[in-house]
Amino acid sequence: MNELFYPTIDLFIYDLRSPLNADATEIASNLQAFRSRLPPKIELKNPQAETEYLALATPTRLKLDPVDRRLGGYYYPVLLNDTYGLQIDCSVENFTEPQSLDSFSSIESEIEDAACNNPLTIGKTWLLSGWSIDRERDAESIAIECYQTLFKDKSTPRIYGKGTLLSADIFEIWQPQSYKGNHSIVIIFPDRETLTQAAEFYTDWMGLYCYRHKITWAYHQSRSIKEALIEHYKKVQDNAEIIKNSQKSKISLADLQKIFNDVQNILNKYTIDLLNLSFQKQIIDINLVNYRTRLEQIEQKAGSASNLDFLDRFSNLAEKKYLAQIEKDADNMQLGLKLLETNINALRSQIELEKSERDLNFQNLVTIVGAGTALTTVLDYEGKKCKAIIGDTNPYCKNFGIGGVLIPIGLLLILGAIMLFSKWLYIKIKMNSQK
Repeated sequence: MNELFYPTIDLFIYDLRSPLNADATEIASNLQAFRSRLPPKIELKNPQAETEYLALATPTRLKLDPVDRRLGGYYYPVLLNDTYGLQIDCSVENFTEPQSLDSFSSIESEIEDAACNNPLTIGKTWLLSGWSIDRERDAESIAIECYQTLFKDKSTPRIYGKGTLLSADIFEIWQPQSYKGNHSIVIIFPDRETLTQAAEFYTDWMGLYCYRHKITWAYHQSRSIKEALIEHYKKVQDNAEIIKNSQKSKISLADLQKIFNDVQNILNKYTIDLLNLSFQKQIIDINLVNYRTRLEQIEQKAGSASNLDFLDRFSNLAEKKYLAQIEKDADNMQLGLKLLETNINALRSQIELEKSERDLNFQNLVTIVGAGTALTTVLDYEGKKCKAIIGDTNPYCKNFGIGGVLIPIGLLLILGAIMLFSKWLYIKIKMNSQK
């Protein structure tokens, strides 16, 4: 069985301090959630303004008090702009005897409570390290066994990248397609001296992994937003079909208006999510610049004897896949917004036309009924209206069929036709002005 001297886990956890549109109450609640990862009664600084890098505790490293007395370590909480970062370091404090790789399971159980996710967690990186004097086994096989022991995974993990830090072998184990997967770094040192020198890089790792996790978190947020946008689009299209077929299905005008209001609300959500999609791209843009800047600083600090080119693979992935995908999605969804807006304007005109037609039909019905009701009052049994119009002496006025019925009804029909034509003309002008 493989063994390592001074097996150590450094767990880097990142939680959001101030998500988008968070108010003071939410920010205070987020601080409490982050504090729950630490021992009780720990006082943390709570600056009102964001700061690039700030140690939150005094002393900056708080002692870890493990149940297993072979172990020791510390907590190191920091604030990185809008994100809380926490390093939990735990190791077998024995520099003279090699330890079984099973020690990683014992170490993990000590920090398990603090490692539990909360809804604000954007990512975790497990950094496993130790030094080996076994020159017969290659460092990569030891790194794989360390990973399998920690995560109780019998399958062979994929090495995403490998290089050298000082004179140590360093490996990155990660599955890009899985946001929930564990991001792990394994460093196999050749001796204690190199391990001690590498401890100077912990604050650098803290910043680098933060930018990395914010990029992956923003990208996977964008995937959820895209799915929501597609769902919004489908709902608008489905409701549009209902409105278009309203005459066949004889939907009431009130129900039509309700469906249209629902469509308008969905369109508002679509617009907001489209803005959120662009916001995720901005997050990736900013953090990609920060990631590359921090990596360059680490490479300069490590010197020419180190080779950390594999860490730049992630920045290429973020630029060529993550950003390119979001830009393409944003363009497509922006086109979808224009199509939806055009569709909604057409639906609005259709509902107005439907309403006008129904109003016209109702008004015609009222006119006919009114005419029928008025007919009994219009009939001139004595021919008085006829005499008033064409003269007392006209013999037609004495004829009930002509003077008492035809002439009064004729006048009524002429007036009714003028009223109906006026209403039709008014509606036509109104509809043309809305188009």
